Amino acid sequence: MRRVVSIFISMFFSSIAHAELTIAIWQQNKQLWTTHIAGIGTGLQWANTAMEQAGQNPLYCPPGKLGLTVENDQSILEDTIKRHPKLEKTTPIGLLLLIGYRETFPCGK
Repeated sequence: MRRVVSIFISMFFSSIAHAELTIAIWQQNKQLWTTHIAGIGTGLQWANTAMEQAGQNPLYCPPGKLGLTVENDQSILEDTIKRHPKLEKTTPIGLLLLIGYRETFPCGK
């Protein structure tokens, strides 16, 4: 799984805009970014649904009709940071949430 995380970071890190919300910025004031985190989570959920509807492999596989909340997203972010303490503080939160979803809700297991 760590190799998958490294590949994701390598792939996406090269094309990140400087205005991206990062781990460091989020950790300074998590309450300020609640709506932003909710938007990222919703976007990932819609992307996952669209991939499934198109017959493609989903990004992650939550059980049943699980409805994720911003509180779930924040918990997943915290857990992902703990599992990967060597992540750069400049890692984008959107990428981190995707990694967290994939680790929390893996497919094919």
